[in-house]
Amino acid sequence: MKVSLVHFYELPDDVKEDQPNNGYGKEEASYLMVEFSDGRVNYYSDAMEPEDARFERDLHWVMNVIREAHEDGFQWALR
Repeated sequence: MKVSLVHFYELPDDVKEDQPNNGYGKEEASYLMVEFSDGRVNYYSDAMEPEDARFERDLHWVMNVIREAHEDGFQWALR
């Protein structure tokens, strides 16, 4: 299991197409790439430009993604 922060230009073409286009945010947003031990790769986006990252934004989903990746890594280690 591996979690990486990637940029839009690093995404596969099919993932780029699936991202919401909210103005300039699509290309300027940050993306979490989660590579699971079973070969799955999931991408998650904050769908916002860096200057829009404020404490009032609801980014609770980031913690859930990291927990899911951690649990996957823990289960892999137990095999």
